Amino acid sequence: MAGEWRAVSVLHFSGFNAERPETVSRHQDRFQLVGLDHSTQPLFLDYADALLQRGYAECKNWPYAYGAFANGEPIPDAARQRHEIVEPTADPFSEKAYRDFVRSMVAPTDAGGLRPLAAEICRSRPDLQKAFPDPQGEDRERFLRWLLTFGASEH
Repeated sequence: MAGEWRAVSVLHFSGFNAERPETVSRHQDRFQLVGLDHSTQPLFLDYADALLQRGYAECKNWPYAYGAFANGEPIPDAARQRHEIVEPTADPFSEKAYRDFVRSMVAPTDAGGLRPLAAEICRSRPDLQKAFPDPQGEDRERFLRWLLTFGASEH
């Protein structure tokens, strides 16, 4: 029937814990299983049962698979933001990808500005932007002093 709209429900299982399906999601507290429509509740319960039968209890403790390079070095948030400057590689977690990333983040800029890592750290932190409004200019020395003092431990 052309022109008619029909309500459609969409379920998202992000944050779902099969061992505690009554909470629906750890990312919100607006919905609980008991408050859902009676036709929706079995979807969550069936999903929880299916996950438990297929090894949820074992695999829920597996480490995050994309949190480190192959050499064990954690992938910093700056790496995720600067992916366009790293040479393409078949394995973005490889030792080569790690070396390319490090090289790209500390390489001097053509214009003599902040190195990409320093600029990315500043861009990612509103508190630093407020403290050092012109990190490439008049606040550069103070920002670099902060970076040398606190940058490594905080990033």
